[in-house]
Amino acid sequence: MKNVVIIIIIIVILLGILFFFSQKKYTNENVGFVPKDTTQAIQDSSVSTKPTPQISISDYHIDYDETKALTYLLPNNPNQDQIITHIGYTLAYNERNEEADWVAYVLTAGEANTYRERSNAFKRDPYVTSGSALPLDYSHSGYDKGHLAPAADMRWSAQAMNASFYMSNMTPQEPAFNRGIWKDLEEQVRQWALQNKQLFIVTGPVFDTPASERETIGADKVAVPDEFYKIILDYRQPEFKVISFMIPNEEEHVSLDNFVVTVNEIEKKTGLDFFPQLPDSIENVLESEKNISEWYK
Repeated sequence: MKNVVIIIIIIVILLGILFFFSQKKYTNENVGFVPKDTTQAIQDSSVSTKPTPQISISDYHIDYDETKALTYLLPNNPNQDQIITHIGYTLAYNERNEEADWVAYVLTAGEANTYRERSNAFKRDPYVTSGSALPLDYSHSGYDKGHLAPAADMRWSAQAMNASFYMSNMTPQEPAFNRGIWKDLEEQVRQWALQNKQLFIVTGPVFDTPASERETIGADKVAVPDEFYKIILDYRQPEFKVISFMIPNEEEHVSLDNFVVTVNEIEKKTGLDFFPQLPDSIENVLESEKNISEWYK
């Protein structure tokens, strides 16, 4: 009888051991268990979160027509300016300064290779809801009514030429500057348009002095810029390139090459972001380099 009891105890112990290990095996198999399909999904997710491959400038191009290219390449609008599109150009009107923060347009070889007499019909811009500056603001000020989008770039259309004389496209410029180095730069841009077929151009004022200390003219208190910038982008293949200038609002007798800067330098001074819709890998390269040799060939 005693032996039977011992045998029964041994059997119970063995059964208990078997039950324990069977439960442990079940637990180990199910903790952290991931079905095959889910594992594949995790692997796919990890692949999709990797950085997008860099796009080379040599491979990049913009095939939009003039209107779409202009819209795509416009700068940002940090000052909440009124954006106005006229025949031939688009601008961001800064009411505080009574002039545009930027004026942008596309210039083709065909447009640059035309001739039309200037209208010289300076006038208030009726599309500025807050009221633009007036020609009278410049009277006896000592400053020219300087074009941001040049009248000579708008000779391809009577309407475009007429629109280029809206006061929203004007800025106070020193006469020797406007009729000297600035005119030289405008003529150079037209030559580049003939050579490169189609360019995007954006121009505007630079203010180095604080707003409270800026010189103003006229009853509308039009702010007098310290410098002006002009950025020229060749957005067609075979050469996707940019060149930019920043020139003091004063008489200069040196080569334009002396005023070539990076787009980043202009952004730092103006607070604007140029080409915000371009891929970062393209924008970063364009805005950090001076490509003088690519333009003067």
